[in-house]
Amino acid sequence: FSSCQKADDSITIENDKLPMSVIARIGDVEPASARYAGTLPNDVFFTEGDAIGIFMFEKNADNKGDVAKWTHDAMKWGTTADVNWPDREIEYTFKAFYPYDDKATYTYTNIPMPSLLGQNGTFESVANRDFLIASTTQTYGTDGNVVLTFCHKLALIHMTINDSYDLTNATLMGITIKGGNIVAPSTYSFDDDKITIDSNAEITDELSFKTEQATNNNLEYFFVLNNKNTNTDIVSLTITYKVNDTNYTATYDNFSGNVFVSGAQHDFEVSIINNQISITGA
Repeated sequence: FSSCQKADDSITIENDKLPMSVIARIGDVEPASARYAGTLPNDVFFTEGDAIGIFMFEKNADNKGDVAKWTHDAMKWGTTADVNWPDREIEYTFKAFYPYDDKATYTYTNIPMPSLLGQNGTFESVANRDFLIASTTQTYGTDGNVVLTFCHKLALIHMTINDSYDLTNATLMGITIKGGNIVAPSTYSFDDDKITIDSNAEITDELSFKTEQATNNNLEYFFVLNNKNTNTDIVSLTITYKVNDTNYTATYDNFSGNVFVSGAQHDFEVSIINNQISITGA
């Protein structure tokens, strides 16, 4: 998806029955702090080529059915086959997720989430790894539109590294965040609204990348991570930097007292003083 003002996109599939259409948007999140506040736009919206998966079933039905792929094309949502409402009066439940991957296998209780590896601190690398869900229960109504408002399920970390103290006239060489399965492969279940570490996958406990950026200004980085309570899950931060051709490494042992909350943006300000990392924010 792309950063921009909030927008509603829809498509109607024409036929002689009760055509179904989809309106998908990305809305506000809980807690109340904006998901992309600060230096980023406050709203995001779906863009060309995005694909979502939708489960549709009669309200309270035990059988949740198979997932259907809907793709955003020419400012509209569509499927490869016509989709119709079975009935005008009966309530149906819709459970949707983003992104949809053609290579994955999805069930209502086991939805593979995007890999969180490969992030490099840019907003672009966050955007294609985020995971969103939406849910609604409704009838056909007056026009057959299914209105889906998506929310984020991962925690967004916004980290500002100060260009003062030890980092005055320095070069930031790399960043590593480690521990607590923060980037481990995960699955999501609509049944209990929970994210679970995929025990069948190879577990990776570290996000690391090189940057080589001069610290003549404050540097900003963004990551999406699995939700964690760092009172019980130890998460550390390591920063490597260079001053006058001498390499240094500073480590912050644990984000103690912080919780990486689903759908929330966490703002941290980082300084390095006497080769020790100081972090403020939450």
